[in-house]
Parts: sequence; C-alpha cells; structure tokens
Amino acid sequence: MKPVSPNSEVWIIQDGQAILLCKRENIWQQELSTPFEEFLGSATALSSFTLPETSVFLSLDPIDRPEMNGLGRCWVGIEQDPPRLRQVACKPLHLEQITQIQAMGKSAQAIFTSKPENFERATVLKLLEPVEHQHVRDWLKNQKSTESASWCNVRLGTALWVKTERSYLHLRMVAIACTALALLAMNVHAQQQLRQQALQTRQLIANEHSKQVAKTNSISLSPWATQINKFGQGNRANLQALHIHWNSNGEVYSFAQLDRERKRAPKGCKLLSAIQAECTSEAQKP
Repeated sequence: MKPVSPNSEVWIIQDGQAILLCKRENIWQQELSTPFEEFLGSATALSSFTLPETSVFLSLDPIDRPEMNGLGRCWVGIEQDPPRLRQVACKPLHLEQITQIQAMGKSAQAIFTSKPENFERATVLKLLEPVEHQHVRDWLKNQKSTESASWCNVRLGTALWVKTERSYLHLRMVAIACTALALLAMNVHAQQQLRQQALQTRQLIANEHSKQVAKTNSISLSPWATQINKFGQGNRANLQALHIHWNSNGEVYSFAQLDRERKRAPKGCKLLSAIQAECTSEAQKP
C-alpha cells in the first residue's frame, strides 16, 4: 500500500459505518463514526473529499470463503510470512458503496484489517473473476513448492492474460485488433507524410534551381564586352591574358594581364599595377 500523508483525513467504511481517522502524535486515532447512509452526500463528506490528500478505504470481512461456498467473483488479497490468501465474497453492497464514493469524487481501495486504525498494515484486496481466482490459488500453491518464484510469476502472468474469462478474452482480442489497426493507420499516415515531405522538398529544390537558372540566363555580356574593348582592339590591343567569372546576380568580374603599362583604367576597372587591372561589369537592369 502507498504511504498516506500524516496530514490526510482517512475514511474507513466498515460494517455500515464511515469512520474518520486523523493522525495525532504519530498514531491514527478515530475522530468520528457515522452511519454510511448518513455520511453519503453530507457536508462533512463533501468538505473532506475536496481535500486532495483525503483517502478512502473499504474494509471487508474475510469470513466468507468463495472456494468453499462456490461463489463467483471475489475480493482476493495475498499476505506474506507465510504466503496465504485473504478471500472475501463479492457482494452487491460492496460495489454499490464503491460507486457511491466515486460519485462524490473519490476512489475507495478495498482492504482487510481487523482494526481500522491499522489500515496502513492492511491487506490490499483486488476483485477477481472465478478463473483469475483459480490462477492465483495455483500460483500460491506453486510458491509453496520447489518451483522458482520467477517461474511462478511468469506462469501467473501468462495465465491471467491467455486463460482468462471468455468475455474478457473477447474484449482483449478486440483491443488487440483495434491497437493493430491504429498502428497500421499511424504507419500509413506516417508514410504519406514522408512522401508528401519528399515531394515538397523536390519541388522546392526544382523551384530554386529554376530561379538560379533564370538568373544565370539573364546575364548579358554586352556591358562586359564594351568594358574590355576599352583596353584596345586589333593592332592597338593591350591584353595578354583575361580571366572572367560571374555570379547569379548577373555581375561579371574580370582580371586583365596587360602587355603594356597603363596609367589609367577604363570605367568600372581599377589598376592593381601598371600591367594588371581588375574590372567589374554590373548586370543590366531589365
């Protein structure tokens, strides 16, 4: 059982009474006892249940033994040293009380304890179907044999899952089918998303490529040719070597190695030395 805060209010529903426990000097002491029917919907109950730390326990009497009287569903708890079962026949009153407590906003934990004040050391009870109850009895029997505890636990877990009540098995098969369909749908959706993203990426690349091609194709060498021709043509040519490159903006860059020294450079050019020049030809505006 999870530890309960010492500042909590604890309600024990036992024998038709709602018993309030509060911790005083490290001891859980009874503060109030009222008939459960009067407790339901009362200001005291609603006020206490609004506190997040308030805990509610349904204390059951394990006198009835389902394995003897042949009853079906039952509350079962396991005690240690030595391992043994606590079994309480499931009565409509138990389920009704749990439902009534839930209607007031709290969940009730079924337990077995001889004294309400000892609820922290109580045996926690779980509601089991007849088949599940038999599996737990078999597990306890194997625990007392020479079979290893780990193997006993594996067998119990397998039995509770596979060899369960028919109605439970149908629900589990439906749950498995729904889970498989959900996973399949998620996988199909993920694949579609990946294909869509790949298509969008390829389209984006294609568009960018088209833009770059359009920019590159718009380059005009006419201004550049006019600029270079100013270094002289024919017999008056003054070019030994010419290096050219351009960018996507349509600008053309040239590096000219001259045969003869020059004192002045054409417009858009600058002399790096008497026989070297660097020129920039800007793109023509449309």
